Amino acid sequence: MLGWGDSVGLTVLMGGELREQRHLEPEKPRVVIGIQDMLLSRALNRGYALSPFMWPVEYGLLNNDCLWAMDEPQLMGDALATTAQLAGLRENLSAFGPVRSVWMSATIDADWLDTPDHPAPAAGEILELSKADFDDESLSKRRNAVKKASEAKGVEGGSVYEKKVAALAREKHRKGTLTLVIVNTVERARKVFGEIVKGINADRKKAERDSGKRKAAQGDLFQSDSLPKVLLSHSRFRRKDREATMRASALSGANICSGGEIIVATQTVEAGVDVSARVLISEIAPWASMVQRLGRCNRAGEFDSEGGGEFVWLNRAKKREAAPYELASVEKAAEIMRGFEGGSASPAALESQKGALGEAEYAHVIRRRDVIDSFDNSANLSGGYTDISRYVRSDGEKSAFAFWRDLGDSDSEGCAEILSAQGFPRADELVGVPIGEFRSYMNAKKPNGKARRRLRIWDFAIGEWSEAAHEDVRPGASVMLDAKLGGYSEDRGWDAANWEAVNPVEPASGETEAARDGHESDPLSVGMDAPATLSDHSRHAEREAAGILGELEMDGSDPEIAEAVKTAALFYDVGKVHPAFQTMLRGGEAHNFGDAPLAKSAVGAKARIGNARRQFRHEIGSAMAVLQNADNLSEGEQRDLAAYLAMSHHGKVRLRLQPLARGADEIPSKDFLLGFDMKSAETLDAVDLGEGFECSETRVDVSPAARMGSEGGGDGRSWQDRALEVLERRGPFSLAFLEAITRAADHRASARERSQ
Repeated sequence: MLGWGDSVGLTVLMGGELREQRHLEPEKPRVVIGIQDMLLSRALNRGYALSPFMWPVEYGLLNNDCLWAMDEPQLMGDALATTAQLAGLRENLSAFGPVRSVWMSATIDADWLDTPDHPAPAAGEILELSKADFDDESLSKRRNAVKKASEAKGVEGGSVYEKKVAALAREKHRKGTLTLVIVNTVERARKVFGEIVKGINADRKKAERDSGKRKAAQGDLFQSDSLPKVLLSHSRFRRKDREATMRASALSGANICSGGEIIVATQTVEAGVDVSARVLISEIAPWASMVQRLGRCNRAGEFDSEGGGEFVWLNRAKKREAAPYELASVEKAAEIMRGFEGGSASPAALESQKGALGEAEYAHVIRRRDVIDSFDNSANLSGGYTDISRYVRSDGEKSAFAFWRDLGDSDSEGCAEILSAQGFPRADELVGVPIGEFRSYMNAKKPNGKARRRLRIWDFAIGEWSEAAHEDVRPGASVMLDAKLGGYSEDRGWDAANWEAVNPVEPASGETEAARDGHESDPLSVGMDAPATLSDHSRHAEREAAGILGELEMDGSDPEIAEAVKTAALFYDVGKVHPAFQTMLRGGEAHNFGDAPLAKSAVGAKARIGNARRQFRHEIGSAMAVLQNADNLSEGEQRDLAAYLAMSHHGKVRLRLQPLARGADEIPSKDFLLGFDMKSAETLDAVDLGEGFECSETRVDVSPAARMGSEGGGDGRSWQDRALEVLERRGPFSLAFLEAITRAADHRASARERSQ
């Protein structure tokens, strides 16, 4: 529509690993459209449904050289303060390229954007509609569109509430038009949907019987599309199924059948959906949400010639009924709505209530120290990570992501083989589920009394899908469920009580490099089409890094930084010269490179380095090689930066040297740290890095008393000291962007070698 063609990429980020490898092109323009949870968690270095080892890459790409545009931010809660704070901190902590933020809304107060690190925008920074805009005929028609407002009578809470709402929807619905029913919780949406379906099915049976009676006399047949189509839309659907519903409904502009459509939805239709209902029935919600919902009724005034649209609201402003909202906020909205009783709640009429939004009251505001702390993606002693969920969503609902696999009756070992064949979860098969719902899923009993088997969560440290209890589920985690044990249906979405078998989404042909890098030990080292020498791969990676930097014009603007990045790309696989790693890469197979050290191998992708050296991180040796042998770099800041980028290029060792396992019992030996001997220093042989350059021997000492300096101890700083100094000098956003460039160079070099 914008005429960009292939020059600008497009990503729709609804959850999980991405099929397209956008991280491979950090230098190219791209539009990323995503939901609040997915984008903000990534911008805070805790990407939901994403490998922790890919967090820094997404973090770097989303905080540098970019424009953030927030649509309807008044609905974001505490996340609105997060976007404002991030905008201010990108200025204060520095970022590469211009980084700007735009908030778009008709119902927001500029003072809501006044946070500790981001002042409220000045008058000259606010763009508003002009008189000429208001005089436009089409806009005037929208502003004055008739929306007859009334409170539903006789529809109270209780055990029959959903039946009454369903009956009201069927009563109000008009053939050939859209009726939209918006309720505040997924559970109620499912129940109302079910009751409407029951009623429509009863109507259908009656019509079929009546049609049969008339057939002999009139010769006509019952037409099923004379009754409304009924659809359900909420946040707990797989993207594949949600998109199928969208395509088949008025939500995407599809033609409405003669019987019309009744869509039952939650807050998902409040923003980003251009739909117009003749009748809209809504539970009361905070005023900002009510304004949004009113905007989905007779949206463009298209029903004005027929008397306008009808907006019926349901009073839930009572204790225990207001959830998930605060009672005071819905009481206030109910009071305002009563002022429109019997009249039209058009956009023009709503302008009299601009002050009703009140002041922003944020429960949680992220601060500078929180952003800096979250730069570290190392797991804590319990295997968890700093929780940023309160800055992403303020309703207290912390979610993880469920997906399903056909596990048959396999035991744990058999499950591992099945999972290996079926692949890791992809974005289109994930379902966001409140963490508490996993308890409901596990506790649900089948009619025969059988309980469900335990959940499975990927353990990044040991590279396996491990059995877990519901209390082990953390915000943003991907949780695998057994398809034959239910929990989901394509027409109703997530349902913990549903035991019908789930149809898993068919896997895509092949995995992305991002998914492989996040879930395997050294995914781009083994399982290649053909082996590659360390010297060849190092030069390929250096050239890829140089190409990216050239496109970003960093060679001219930041030559010292550019040189550090290229040097990191050249050196970052030097640690693979270690005998244990070379033995693993060769795997007993012959190749044509003689004794030349390999960087890539064609041995099976399941190759492991051996238990004694388990968790071996070749990046440690690579970083030490930079510190000791990169004579093209100046001592201090430039060399430390290159060493950090070499160390962090898999996202697994960054600020700290510590085991990746979650508990001491999972560490293979107390004598080794990330595969290196802690009792005595080890020496890596000199290695040819191509074009006549030989990297000299490298001494690696990971003993507790070690100081990770140059040969002979250097300046006596530990690795953590060096890394933290680099972080302080560069700032978290800029440093993560350089990590993203280095990672992209590695993956691009591997991709080219694979295709040759």
